Amino acid sequence: GWMQQDPVVVSGRAAIREFGEAAFGPSTSLVARRELAGPTTHVAPREALVCRANLPPQEWDWQVVDGLGFLDSTADIRPGDPAVSMRFAFAWDDEALQFNAEVIDTPPGTVPPERRREAVEVLLDPQGDGFTNDPQTDRAYSFLSSGAARDIVRRQPTEAEITRRSDGYSIRARLPWERVGLKPAPGIRLGATASVHVSGPGSSRPAIKLTWRRLVREDGSSELGTLMLVP
Repeated sequence: GWMQQDPVVVSGRAAIREFGEAAFGPSTSLVARRELAGPTTHVAPREALVCRANLPPQEWDWQVVDGLGFLDSTADIRPGDPAVSMRFAFAWDDEALQFNAEVIDTPPGTVPPERRREAVEVLLDPQGDGFTNDPQTDRAYSFLSSGAARDIVRRQPTEAEITRRSDGYSIRARLPWERVGLKPAPGIRLGATASVHVSGPGSSRPAIKLTWRRLVREDGSSELGTLMLVP
């Protein structure tokens, strides 16, 4: 307050128009500001088939998450940052939805910093009406390269086999249909996505998040990709 009363500051503010009027005019709503900032980013729909778990893994519908087309974070990609990629596939049987993922986050020749956080996240929207983090309808799971696995929405541990490799790690998790909230059958469709994270430690370290498909709507809900169970 004292500085704003200084004559030099007062004259300086008077000479800069933006201090006296809103950038987009008076009484501009936050929604209008965002619309004026540029067109809404379009995330193309993505679909994957969920095969029976007794089929050989090479016959599953593997999805690849790799490159800036999947970027879901505001962090800059800098020259020299290690490449991050993931491929994943869902499979099913009468008891559970099976999630399988293979992450590469430490390519040959790179040395990761100590205590780096490495994780895969799976979001499920069983009703297909938009993911809202509602514990009654939505499911979210976190899998850390350290071996920890957790149901984020219900705040409880979940079972998963997480195996560390020299260039990354792999995940195999069974998500019981009872917990997912669906009865399995060929033709069933549900919303889902998977993302891979690398971050820290500390804000000065590189951080990146790649997501298969997540489009945030105006109401705050998220439109995910689509899974369809096949015989």
